[in-house]
Amino acid sequence: FFLMIRRPPRSTQSRSSAASDVYKRQKVLNKVMELIDKVNIYNIYGYCWPHLQVDKAVPTFVNWKLSYYDYLIEKYPSLSSYIKLLKDKVLPCVNTSNIEDYLNDLRVRDALHIEPTASKFSVCRFIPYHIDYEKGSYWTYPILLDSSVRILIYSGDVDGGTPTLGTMRWLRRLQRECNIVVKKPWRTWFFPDPTPSEPQVGGFVVTYDKDLTFVTVRGAGHMVPQTSPSQAYIMFSNFIKGLSF
Repeated sequence: FFLMIRRPPRSTQSRSSAASDVYKRQKVLNKVMELIDKVNIYNIYGYCWPHLQVDKAVPTFVNWKLSYYDYLIEKYPSLSSYIKLLKDKVLPCVNTSNIEDYLNDLRVRDALHIEPTASKFSVCRFIPYHIDYEKGSYWTYPILLDSSVRILIYSGDVDGGTPTLGTMRWLRRLQRECNIVVKKPWRTWFFPDPTPSEPQVGGFVVTYDKDLTFVTVRGAGHMVPQTSPSQAYIMFSNFIKGLSF
């Protein structure tokens, strides 16, 4: 469910034709967003739960989120229609009221030794991503790769918010820029399933040198342990114990 709109080379376009091209792409994007409005972007085969009612008494994240989207609209005007569709939703198709009620229960907070003065739990908090939005976290990986730190990158393959294809794209960039070599190429990995008494395909894995492993989790959404706990358990166990997939 990935949309790719090719941008023609700038040298071949006049200003008017470039503007026309942006307008056409925006119309296509509008139509796509209209069609997938009720698709759970974090688990495209999962339920689309009703949107949360914003708690006006705890506006920190919401206010920041609105200003963040205003920043994106100003920064990327060609995507403004897409950004505006997201602006009025806290987390599209995700209902986190149960976990928020649980973690804000005074008995739970006391059991977790949370200071009484600490703010209430929210699924999203004030994190100013726009400070380094352009470079993201990519810059940290060359440093980690040279520090002999074992790294596991994993991706649920039905996550549309942080899609597997996008992760694979920046991994290819990392491979080029850091001279990373594939040690074991793309292959399946398995996890035990008691129902058919037959190991099932958990996803796919590729192993690089410099202790870097990339794992996909078949049928998993953005929150892999939540949507695919059995696969997540095997994946993390194998990595922590240094076992091969």
